[in-house]
Amino acid sequence: MRRVLAIGRSTAELVALAGGTLAKLSAAGDELFVGEAPVAPAADADGRSATGEAVAAALGAEWLGSVVLEGDEDGRDVRDPVMDVIRRGRPDVILVSAPDGDEWMPLTEVVFNAAYCSTIPNYLSPTGLEPAAVRAPIVSLDRPRARDFTPDEYVDVTEQWPAKLELLELCGDAADDELRDLAEVSSRARGIQVQVEFAEAFQIERAWGRLRPYRLLP
Repeated sequence: MRRVLAIGRSTAELVALAGGTLAKLSAAGDELFVGEAPVAPAADADGRSATGEAVAAALGAEWLGSVVLEGDEDGRDVRDPVMDVIRRGRPDVILVSAPDGDEWMPLTEVVFNAAYCSTIPNYLSPTGLEPAAVRAPIVSLDRPRARDFTPDEYVDVTEQWPAKLELLELCGDAADDELRDLAEVSSRARGIQVQVEFAEAFQIERAWGRLRPYRLLP
């Protein structure tokens, strides 16, 4: 059993691009942790939390909350709250939203820096959490609109497609029509690439210490 932490810009985006994979990991008995890190200003904190809790409950996961990113691009005020999410989850694998090109600082970069700090014993947590023991591989979610996204791994989510739709329903208004369409179009397109009906695609962060000589996803 592995510990898998999924961090999205929003829970709805996380479900749209990796909901089937998360459902598959849960069914396989992996321990899941879900959180989000929207960029400030992030409205409707209560609504975000309710959505995240509902999705996490449906996955049998633990909801680690919503961390709003604001402050200096590479300051501790940005990095440390995400680091604490990682220390709480103590993951063996981290799934994270890929850069969308419009962010002042890509979430992947924040998570990479926070994950590095999370394993350093003398880098103190603002809430007193112990360092993580594993230098977890970081896996980026799909960027369906990007021309330069080359997947490293595909996950067949054909059997999980109904569960993914149910997860999107739990996201309510946060999963608007555009995001729902993106979920179906991208999953069908990735499925065509690997000769299945629905699939999700991921890219591995190619960094020393975070690579593994085996497949990371189901």
